[in-house]
Amino acid sequence: MDRAIRNTLVVIVSIISGYLLINIADHYAYQLYDIHRPADMFRVPAGFLAFIILSYALSALISGWMIRQFAATKELFMFQIAGLAWMLISASEVITHTYPVWFSVSLVSVCFPMVILGGRKK
Repeated sequence: MDRAIRNTLVVIVSIISGYLLINIADHYAYQLYDIHRPADMFRVPAGFLAFIILSYALSALISGWMIRQFAATKELFMFQIAGLAWMLISASEVITHTYPVWFSVSLVSVCFPMVILGGRKK
């Protein structure tokens, strides 16, 4: 397989797998905190929102790790593309729902560095 095609597929699959992890964590968080949808996000416990931020951070970290493990070349550009995609995913989450400001800023700003951190060598 061509290097460019492999790198593109790895980035896409890493983002999709991270997004699936977020959906699983989101479902678990709603059950753990016994919150019924649609919920007023200004009245949910802060632990619930922190759990969501951590799930986004873990998903972005796993995406960076997957790119590092499976990509043909480990160029910084691939990690930046994945980080930008994660920032857009988290920004769309913040735009479609109303959240406290601290949560919105934290969610959008945590994804890009976590992808880069997941892509670092040991």
